[in-house]
Amino acid sequence: MRSDINFNELLIIGQKKEEDAQNLLINIFGVAITETRNDYKYDFKTDDNTTYECKFDRLTPKTGKFFIEFKTIYEKKNNKQKFSGISTTEADKYILINTNDNSIIFYIMDTQKLKMLIDTNNFSVACCRNDDTNILSVGHLVPSDEIIKISKIYIKTLDKYFCIENEYFKN
Repeated sequence: MRSDINFNELLIIGQKKEEDAQNLLINIFGVAITETRNDYKYDFKTDDNTTYECKFDRLTPKTGKFFIEFKTIYEKKNNKQKFSGISTTEADKYILINTNDNSIIFYIMDTQKLKMLIDTNNFSVACCRNDDTNILSVGHLVPSDEIIKISKIYIKTLDKYFCIENEYFKN
């Protein structure tokens, strides 16, 4: 992690991107957000009872990969480990978000498809340290082109949304 951005700043950015994802669903699909959570189960639920997990990776435009967390290591607690992220979510849908110039890109996929993609490939693994708490997040580095194959992609520029037709995506 860059040392000039702390965990609290990243959390605020992530929460803003989650709001952007909610607004996408409201504007494109006409759903209402009925519940929001701050736990491992999911981030929010819509009025059609679909649950969503949202993740923003600020480094994806540079690396071409999404960091998909699956484990947390607590250095202050004798390196105690626990499953987290994709390993524990109960969300129906996973939304990965990145930004590019003046647009926001949303990759919406079934959580089970993402889990299967990870389980059937040998993606690199990386760690990110939260220097404020000495907690390590461990995640798979999944190439964007693999995410594209299992996602519906929406782009928001200014106040307009666009859906990118994806030759790989199968409903």
